[in-house]
Amino acid sequence: MKAHMKHLWPAILATLALLALLAGMLATPGVPGGFAASPNPTEAVRAAWRKAQAASSYRFTADIVQSIHPLPTIKNVGQTSRQEKLHLEGWTDLPSRTMHLQLWSQGGSVLNAASGVEVRVAGDRAYARQGAQPWQEIDDFTGLFAPGGDFMAFLAGARDITEICDSRSSIADSAGGQSKIENRKSSIPYTRYTYRVDGPGFAAYMRDQLQKTLAEKGELPYDVTLDLPRPYVQMTGNGELWISSDGLPLRQIVQVAFPEVDDQRVEAEIKVYFSDFGSQQAGFRISNSEFLGGAQIENLKAKIGNLAGRWSPAAGMLALAVVVVIGRRSRRVYAAVAIAVIVSMLGSPLLQSAQAASFVRRQTARAEAQKQRQQENEMQRKLRHLQAPQEPDPAHDPLVALSKVRSDDG
Repeated sequence: MKAHMKHLWPAILATLALLALLAGMLATPGVPGGFAASPNPTEAVRAAWRKAQAASSYRFTADIVQSIHPLPTIKNVGQTSRQEKLHLEGWTDLPSRTMHLQLWSQGGSVLNAASGVEVRVAGDRAYARQGAQPWQEIDDFTGLFAPGGDFMAFLAGARDITEICDSRSSIADSAGGQSKIENRKSSIPYTRYTYRVDGPGFAAYMRDQLQKTLAEKGELPYDVTLDLPRPYVQMTGNGELWISSDGLPLRQIVQVAFPEVDDQRVEAEIKVYFSDFGSQQAGFRISNSEFLGGAQIENLKAKIGNLAGRWSPAAGMLALAVVVVIGRRSRRVYAAVAIAVIVSMLGSPLLQSAQAASFVRRQTARAEAQKQRQQENEMQRKLRHLQAPQEPDPAHDPLVALSKVRSDDG
């Protein structure tokens, strides 16, 4: 019996080795070294975005080309299509909705920091300065390319996500790509995915984010729902996302077209590289402290007011209940309670209507103020052009480019 088993051991070992080899092949069927089996494309993209959001912050290097096409109308006689090109480098912090970036437009060079514009965004407030000039508050134009302070927000409208066949490669294979990624490995494996940008889906995401922000600030009346932003509802486009082997986004290319507004059609191409997820968050927040301080104080006041508004009715009902318990046999208390209930039933709808009307007035006033600032910026640009024709084209002025980008975005 022992002799028989001795003859079987080689066959048993060979069988076990073959099974182990087959198990390894089935675990990664036909996948090149350095990559795991492909997950579902939609889940892969969603997981990469969730992982980026969990990291809280990232560095970006972006190139944006905005094309403005005048419609064939009498108002646009003599006008031709034009392009605005921007190059951006900076940081974004997602939880605090803050961005810090350096921007260069036509005529600027990244080799000369003074030729660019430094921009800081805190919530819905934005500031800009060139060189050592004082800070100026400007309209937040970043919604065109980084809605809510996140370049990846377009993924909220990603549909028909598909992995590009034979797309698994490394960043070193892309011309110029390696130089745009700082503090990353010299060879980064990645997988490419393409998608269609669904306007209504993206608009719903932006509406929900805005409602959340307004509610946190105590500016959104009870039972009020915002409409979907029309420019986003009618937006069309497509995108491409590169996901590195660590599951984080590496590069994104988005091409979007906005609906016709003010006798013109606007298109944008946004190419952005991502790096340093979750790094140097403390230093970034400290560098923005002079702007974040005021914004955080305002947000804190708004939250306190919001909490007070939410809990005041409950506190009033509790106080009323205490009074009823203490003076339950008093006719005066009974009459007072009855009057209070009647007043609350009649007054609550009126109060809610007044809050809704006040909200509409505030939003209308903000829109009018923004439109007036845009008109003033355009008027100043034209006056400078007429008064100093020998000066360089104002289109090369980064500060003017900011106002034009925001104005053209609508």
